[in-house]
Formats: sequence, C-alpha cells, structure tokens
Amino acid sequence: IRALTPVYALILFACWLKRVVLPIDRFSHGLIQIHAVIIFSYLMVFTVANQFMLERYCFQIVLLYMLFLPFCIDYLLNRFDNKRLVWLPVCLMFSLYALDTAINSDYKKAYIADAAQWIKNSEEADTPLITNRPHIAYFSQPKEMRSEGVGLSNKDMLSGEWLDDHIYAVNVKANKEEIVRFILVAKKADIIQEIANKKGDRVFIFKAENGFSDEKK
Repeated sequence: IRALTPVYALILFACWLKRVVLPIDRFSHGLIQIHAVIIFSYLMVFTVANQFMLERYCFQIVLLYMLFLPFCIDYLLNRFDNKRLVWLPVCLMFSLYALDTAINSDYKKAYIADAAQWIKNSEEADTPLITNRPHIAYFSQPKEMRSEGVGLSNKDMLSGEWLDDHIYAVNVKANKEEIVRFILVAKKADIIQEIANKKGDRVFIFKAENGFSDEKK
C-alpha cells in the first residue's frame, strides 16, 4: 500500500467492491491476474527468505495495478453530475504525488546502504555478521556467509553473549544513545566504524574484545 500510495489503493479497492467492469476481454483479464499472482508469490518467498521487504521490489505489481487506475477514476467521475468539483481535488492529488516523487528522501536510509557497503569492502567482509537490520546483511554478504543472528531485535542482541569471531552491526536511532553505552561497557566491544545520516540515526559496527563462543564455555 505504501508503494501504491493509500489514495490510489483506496480508489482501486472501492472499484473492486463495486465490481467495476473494465474494457478488456476475459482472456486478457485472466493473464493480468495470473501475472499478479506470480509477482505476489515471488514477493512473499523473498520476504520469508530474507526477513525484510524493500519498497522498490513492489514496483512491478504496483505498475500492474496502476493500469486499472484511469478506468476506476473515470468510473467514479461519471457518478457525479458536477465533474468540475471532482476534477479539482483529483488534479491536486496527482500534482502532490508528482511533487512527492520528485523530492528524493532516500538520504534518510542511505546510511544503511553505506554501512553494508563498508562491511563488504572491509577486511571484515568474511567475518560472520550479526545485526538488527537484515538489509545490512543482505547487501553486505552472500547468503552462505550470513549468520543466524540476522534481524535480531535490540533486546535479543543485547541480552545474548557476544562472540569474538563475529562482527555486530547495530542500527541505533538518534534518541537511543544508551544502547551504545551499554554495548561499550557490558559487552566490552570496540567500535570499528560508525555511519550516520543527517537525523542522527547511526549504524555502529562493533567487534567484541573478550567475547566467547559456545566451544569456550
């Protein structure tokens, strides 16, 4: 819904409830439905396998549903006698969404990609990784290298023992500085890299000084 935008999703859902008949034959409609099922199935498998979903991966199915949007808007407009009163908010809505598309807000999450890229290019690239952001593991290491500790919550990551043969990439929000202090003291870990965005959100990459593995217990 976020990729499609709530307003467009609402329009399509309203037309689906009204069983709006589209000007395409049954064969073409069936092909579109099969294509949508294939895309949706792929997205579900990807999400389950990687424990996250990126908005841009939904664009293919969004474009598919957008094919129906003009017909739905035309159907809704024809239900009003005074179409000019309807066209004004519709045009305003399209203009606002076009403006939102033109304004790039990717910088807010670019630090996540930068952290993944740093790990990928560093001497720690072959070190097992534990992180609370699956995106970092996905973009920094091949699947066979990723630890089972990918996508842990902050609570799980902070309560468990840290291993000396792993690195830890911890995404910390700007107002959660106590997490960093706890790791430095309780986990006896060193910060080997720190990457931030303009809001103050950061990814800290740690390595434990005196961690221990199950074999050492």
